[in-house]
Amino acid sequence: MKPGARVYVPVSIAETRISKRYDAIPSGTLYPNADEIKYLQRLVMYKDSAIILLNKPPKLPVKGNLPIHNSMDGLAAAALSYDYDEGPKLVHRLDRESSGILLLGRTKNSVSHLQWLFSNINNAKSSCKAWNDACEATYQRYWALVIGAPKEKEGIIHAPLSKVLMNDGKTERVMLAHHSSIEPHQEAVTEYRVLGPKINGCSWVELRPLTYRKHQP
Repeated sequence: MKPGARVYVPVSIAETRISKRYDAIPSGTLYPNADEIKYLQRLVMYKDSAIILLNKPPKLPVKGNLPIHNSMDGLAAAALSYDYDEGPKLVHRLDRESSGILLLGRTKNSVSHLQWLFSNINNAKSSCKAWNDACEATYQRYWALVIGAPKEKEGIIHAPLSKVLMNDGKTERVMLAHHSSIEPHQEAVTEYRVLGPKINGCSWVELRPLTYRKHQP
């Protein structure tokens, strides 16, 4: 460690006193309980009239369907309306197992604009230099602990991804497609760089998607 270095840690271990916070709320209950509401409010990192930033913990789903009601969108709608008539809305997603910063819009205009920005960041240029500079500085970044280490400290990964239907006939999984495969696939391009030396056989890697494919990182 050096003076001034930043240390990024998960949600405080003190939060573990809330038992079963990841369990599904019983299907007869449509609203989060008091512990879950207080827990989500403690995750708010920033709030203004247009947006809310949440520190999403791992294992908590972002989007829920019956009978799961303790997803981020359901909890936010119930707990983070503050002085507004409605709670904030999702403008992007993170995988259930991922932790990270989750952005939500508080108004119809902010939700619409943010959703457009996430899907069209590469085409968002305008005549305003400040806006263009902000767009160029905006990108999604992921940190991952991986087994082993890349041969190069930084580079670009090109990987074709395809959706595969599982044996139950309903569930889809995104996985690496074979180059010889005749199944439809989309090319995913990701920049990476290794953030430190390999320790105990594992490496800390930063990933920056240049394309926006489902489950790309």
